[in-house]
Formats: sequence, structure tokens, C-alpha cells
Amino acid sequence: MKKEIRTKFKKLGVLIVYLFGSKAIGMITSLNDTYTCPAGNSLKRKSLHASRQSIDYESPKKTCAAYGLREQCTRNKSGRTVKRHLRQAELEIMREATMTAASRQDIKTRQHLIERSFARAKRYGFDHTRWRNLWRVKIQKCLTCAIQNIQVLTCLCNADR
Repeated sequence: MKKEIRTKFKKLGVLIVYLFGSKAIGMITSLNDTYTCPAGNSLKRKSLHASRQSIDYESPKKTCAAYGLREQCTRNKSGRTVKRHLRQAELEIMREATMTAASRQDIKTRQHLIERSFARAKRYGFDHTRWRNLWRVKIQKCLTCAIQNIQVLTCLCNADR
């Protein structure tokens, strides 16, 4: 259902914005770069934050006060504001990709294998370097990995007994 609605809106040049959980409470129109709130008001583009790569949309306080839907839209007393990333459409695609079963399985595998290995390596100073220069750091990394490999070998040898 949600996917069908998104594809219909994308054909029209509209992106659904999710705020307050998974509830769709507004739309960004890419044709005239405005945000439409549930009451049907347009929020104009206020500012561009280049360092944060986001755009702010804002409506005046009196516009929000005239409609009874303000409690559903915002808790801000000075009117509705929406912050949107410049590459929001790509973020939405990536969020959808993380909800697939294969992606969830990859996350479980990573947590099981890789993150546990990093946690063990932290015991031996993998989280900070003891020396300067890249070649010395590489030596420390190799020593830490060697220690981990020796631990795995000893565990395997003890398991065979």
C-alpha cells in the first residue's frame, strides 16, 4: 500500500515526507519547491544550509493558527517548519532498502562477526594508536590481528580435546 502511494506521487513530482513516526503528514512538490501541509497550506522555502545539506521550509504563525490541524502538524508555537535533506529522495530509497529481509540478515551477520571482532580488538589497543607514522600503525594493526588469530586457534584446539 505504502509503496503504491509513493510511486503514484513520484510520477506527479511529489515526495511524501514522514514526520512524527511513520505517519505521512505532508508533501514536497518538486515542481515549485514548496511543502504542502495537511491543511493544504504551502510552506515556502526559507533557507538553504549548505554545510548541513538541508533546506528549511516555513509557514507564518498566523497561517497555522487559522486552522484546527495545527496540533497534528507541529508543537512549535511560532508556526510550522520542515527541514529536508537535499538528497532526501535518495535517503528514502536507502531506508526502503534497509527494510528488506536480505538487508536485515546482513546486519545480523555483521553484528555477529565483525563488530564482535572489533570489540575484542579494542582490548589490545585497536581503538587508539601507540605510535605515530602510518607504517608503525600498520605494525600495531598486524600485531592486534595476530593476537586475535592466536586466540581463535587456541579456542579451536581446546574445543577438539
